[in-house]
Amino acid sequence: VLDFFKKHWKADHAFLKSRELLDWQEFDVKNQRYNFALAIHKKTGEIHALEGFILTSQFDPNIKKPMRWPAIWANRENVGRPGLGLMVHWFAIDTIPTPYYGVLGISEIAYPIYQKMDITGTTKQWYILNTQKPSYSLVANYEGAPKTNITAGVTNGRFISLSIDDYLKLTGDIFERVPEYKSKMYYVNRYLKHPIYTYFATMIVNESAEKGDAIFFWRICEHNSAKCIRIVDYFGDYAAMEGNLNNFLNMLFEEDAEFIDFINEGIDKIHFEKAGFVDRAKTDIILSNYFEPYHLKNVDYQYAFNSFDGNAYCPLFFKGDSDQDRPGVI
Repeated sequence: VLDFFKKHWKADHAFLKSRELLDWQEFDVKNQRYNFALAIHKKTGEIHALEGFILTSQFDPNIKKPMRWPAIWANRENVGRPGLGLMVHWFAIDTIPTPYYGVLGISEIAYPIYQKMDITGTTKQWYILNTQKPSYSLVANYEGAPKTNITAGVTNGRFISLSIDDYLKLTGDIFERVPEYKSKMYYVNRYLKHPIYTYFATMIVNESAEKGDAIFFWRICEHNSAKCIRIVDYFGDYAAMEGNLNNFLNMLFEEDAEFIDFINEGIDKIHFEKAGFVDRAKTDIILSNYFEPYHLKNVDYQYAFNSFDGNAYCPLFFKGDSDQDRPGVI
């Protein structure tokens, strides 16, 4: 597989630089396998097509109804086998079926295929700019663009930073809002024990109660000493983020970051607006998205979703889902 990456995908792929990262993303400890479906030529033994996929149960074997996220999907162009990549894709689904199936970050070539099979769409990117900064280097076309949403409610809650131990000690209703294809331990192993990135967990607490209403996970992206905050996952009461603009701004001030962004599909826009976030698509602003390597460019993440067990789940996507928030450069 690594030889295929080197010769037919990207010679500088992060998996070639870090076996630890490869094992973290693709090795299924419970089943003792790497989750790659391969089309191997019978005479030469060479891989002609492959698909790597991630099961949410890789991060917690106790998850009974995992989500499948295809991650790497490649077909060698020099073997003359049109459709071989699609055959590998369906082979993987048939061989290891899962109740839920989601794709985030679909290429232009693959998107028409998914449109025929799944619920498809494009995620939204919500942002808050640091109101204390007169100018920005990770943002373009910001003149005249709103820094925060004017419909934001008055701050009525507080943020509490959680260590791994703090998080593990938590109990209660907050975990009832975790999707069934994730779990309490999923977030620990997916974020708080990541082999390369440093993620943080923050709990939103309503002022009138000493219990957590929601938890979100985030990390800092940096280029030439300029920083932004990227929220990559969230669970709990979606309305809990409302009325916390000052708390989000304080995060920006404390980290000296230029903006916070929150890429999502599935949470009603009213919650973002009342939290002070602005819909990037409603402005001309350009927010840095790629940091490895760095590129100041807006990126729209297309998604596909399907449920195979009759459950009426609606699509729910965050930047940390699938392989969209993994190191690009080691």
